Amino acid sequence: MNTEKIKLLDEQFRKQLMGSKNNFHEREIEYDTLQINTSSIQRETINYGESSTPMQLQSDAFKEFVNIHPSFIEKWGLMSILFLVALIIFISYFIPYPEKVQCEVKIHSENAPKELRSKLSGKVLSILKMNEEKVFKNDPILLIESNADHREIQLVYDELKRAEDYFKKGNESELRNLFHEKHSQLGELQNAYQLFFQEFLEFKNVIHENYYQRKQVYIKGDIRQVDVQKKALASQQMIANQQFKLIKDKYERYELLYNQKVISKQELEQERIAYLNKKSELEQFHISSSRSEEQVFQKKKEILDIEHDMSGRGRNLYENLLTLISEFEQWKREHIITSPADGSIQYNRFLETDQLLKADETFAQIVSNNEVSYYAELRIPHSYIEKIQVGKRVLLSFDGYNYADYGFVEAKITYLSKLPMDSVYLGKAEIQKDLKPESHKVIPLKHNMLGHGNVIISDASILERVCKDLWNKVH
Repeated sequence: MNTEKIKLLDEQFRKQLMGSKNNFHEREIEYDTLQINTSSIQRETINYGESSTPMQLQSDAFKEFVNIHPSFIEKWGLMSILFLVALIIFISYFIPYPEKVQCEVKIHSENAPKELRSKLSGKVLSILKMNEEKVFKNDPILLIESNADHREIQLVYDELKRAEDYFKKGNESELRNLFHEKHSQLGELQNAYQLFFQEFLEFKNVIHENYYQRKQVYIKGDIRQVDVQKKALASQQMIANQQFKLIKDKYERYELLYNQKVISKQELEQERIAYLNKKSELEQFHISSSRSEEQVFQKKKEILDIEHDMSGRGRNLYENLLTLISEFEQWKREHIITSPADGSIQYNRFLETDQLLKADETFAQIVSNNEVSYYAELRIPHSYIEKIQVGKRVLLSFDGYNYADYGFVEAKITYLSKLPMDSVYLGKAEIQKDLKPESHKVIPLKHNMLGHGNVIISDASILERVCKDLWNKVH
């Protein structure tokens, strides 16, 4: 009976061993159960006095199971997983994962290289500055071909500027020393210059002959003569007044004598005629005095008219002068390319005389001798402005420069606008001088360069961000 039990257990053990070979924990339980059953069977066998030994009770399957040793993964797998999770949590505390706000960026610069462009299509007439040569502001660099003579244009322009200076200082009389030479190679500016020159000649002749000045002198002389006549007339009028008073008193005495029948009526009438003649003479003095005043008034009016005519001629000439100067400057901007700043010139291509330049074509740059400084204009969405403060760091990336290869350029916010513009707030960020990221690839910043910026709100790690998100969800 015990032998049959052992065989039955052996068969069950083989089946269980084949079906649960991959489960170490279950095999331990089965192994303990099998030992207990085997021990009980052995005790029963000893009690019944059978002669079977323990070695006979152990089958081949049992020996195979006993000799199996668990692998490292089966024995330490759970502990390894727990250690790996703890290691990940520990490392996540040191891995930065800052909170960021993205915004649009535009680069501005101070003392940035200035591009030289051709204003219109034309052939290069002359190259005045060589590559890397030092230049100053407004120095001519290239001459573009034109129907006009560049040298003659410059001569006329200089005279026009001197004439403008004379007008500003009120020295119109100095204009007679200008525009003595004839200029006939002014190209498309020839007609405008001729019209101005004709008006200038009229103005110059008036100034040179002193027509208005001499006329004013004559009129002032007439006024002085009238004043002398007025004084003489006033003196005569005073004498006439005294004579009139005497004749009047005499006439009144004669009238009294006539009433007393002392003199005849004829004598009274003679005195009356003398009285009326003197009175008429006195009134003529009043009329002559009024006419003298009117003459002085008319002479002064003539002087005002002369001054107005003189100022009108000068004003018209000055306006035409400014218009002509503007046309000359426009011609110079198109045909004489000058340096916009101090620095050194660097050509983008090889240029030769008679070479064609297209309109708005960049052919050189003026590199400033001073250090170039850049700053970023930030366009921050209004929904994030409350999170951003002055002093926050900004990581800049630019179009055409992949951040995976070139990295970021770091900047610092120095200004934030208080009012929005087109639903965005403007900010200014000073760019650090060291533009080399960890990749050691230089990002060549340029004026009006576009890109994106990540404003660092908080320097948190992955673990801190996860814990913060969980805390916010719970509360």
